[in-house]
Amino acid sequence: MNVSAHFNACGLLFLTLLTSCQPDHHPSIHLAFTPQTVVIDGKRVIYYELDVVNTLGDSIVIKGLEIRNADRPLLSEAGPSLQRLSTSLALGPQDTTTFYIELVAEGDRETIQLSHRFAANALSGGDITTIKFQSDVETSVTQPVVIGAPFADGTWAAVNDPSWPRGHRRVRFAGDAKEFLPGRFAIDFIQLDSSGRYAVGDENLITNWFGYGHEVLAVADGIVIATRDDFAESPTLDKHPR
Repeated sequence: MNVSAHFNACGLLFLTLLTSCQPDHHPSIHLAFTPQTVVIDGKRVIYYELDVVNTLGDSIVIKGLEIRNADRPLLSEAGPSLQRLSTSLALGPQDTTTFYIELVAEGDRETIQLSHRFAANALSGGDITTIKFQSDVETSVTQPVVIGAPFADGTWAAVNDPSWPRGHRRVRFAGDAKEFLPGRFAIDFIQLDSSGRYAVGDENLITNWFGYGHEVLAVADGIVIATRDDFAESPTLDKHPR
């Protein structure tokens, strides 16, 4: 059974799937961009999203996901740990869920062949059947953009986690019949002192955080096209709009 890939007019990479169901009845998988490796803390990592669309006529529940590089397993999740990576595991007909993937790439090969293997329970005429579907994609060899530091001094920690419901990678915006993820590459920085603390006194007061009011630098050359200064600032974290 062959696996192929092509780009549509919007630049989305679609992948032909291997499945235990009938060839013309299976969930579909696509990636918004081709994954590439970057070095963080001395490790080669790969961050990307997988969108799974339930193209079946009945509901499915995704039970497991395994990602492999050739014969080497990179990730194997099921149950609560799989739920942490996704927006939803239960999909009605035509529903979409997103899996937020973070992998450590071992070895020194320039490109990595990623094989994604899903297992799910599907309803078919009132019966529950197990289906399996798979997609393969090779990481990009494009060199990542190198940017400068956003601060002139101090010790800063970059924080984020794909399981945060309101994390940058999970907040989508819709417009012109399309969904956008403008915060995909956004980074939250927290300034730390020599003891690893991020605030002094009452942590609920934003002015007690070490990074509050710190000068922020441009990380690359550019042109400012718009500014706004009419966003109200909450004096405490618990009053921050949700």
